[in-house]
Amino acid sequence: MEAENRKDESVPGNAVLLLPRIVHLIYCLMRDRRVSGKPKTWLAGGLLYLFFPFDLIPEAIFPRIGYADDLLVLLHALRNLVADVDPEIVEEHWRGSQRELQLVRSLLTRGDDAVVGLWNRITREQPQTKRVFKTGDSRG
Repeated sequence: MEAENRKDESVPGNAVLLLPRIVHLIYCLMRDRRVSGKPKTWLAGGLLYLFFPFDLIPEAIFPRIGYADDLLVLLHALRNLVADVDPEIVEEHWRGSQRELQLVRSLLTRGDDAVVGLWNRITREQPQTKRVFKTGDSRG
């Protein structure tokens, strides 16, 4: 029992180790006929974006942060897939503990919140300011 608790406590620190389970979950959800087309389309679009030669933040120009947009788009697509599917179906295909699934859902939600927040900041309408143009007039 104590060893099991220690194992569970290490889950957040080893989130990357969940990647094979996440890939398995995605594979199963994409093949499941009970999952509607909308979340599958989101994921397919996110995966296509990874391989699309044009990015919002090009890797060639911004080598350190160029992959951030790819990651955020993929997180958004994954979150839509997991969030839009009946939780019972997700749990049926999940090959880990409930705590690990909660961690995955939490990470996807945080990633999605980052995507939506960034998009809102980019597209937010700036307050209208009065422009003052210089004229030939000595007053302006």
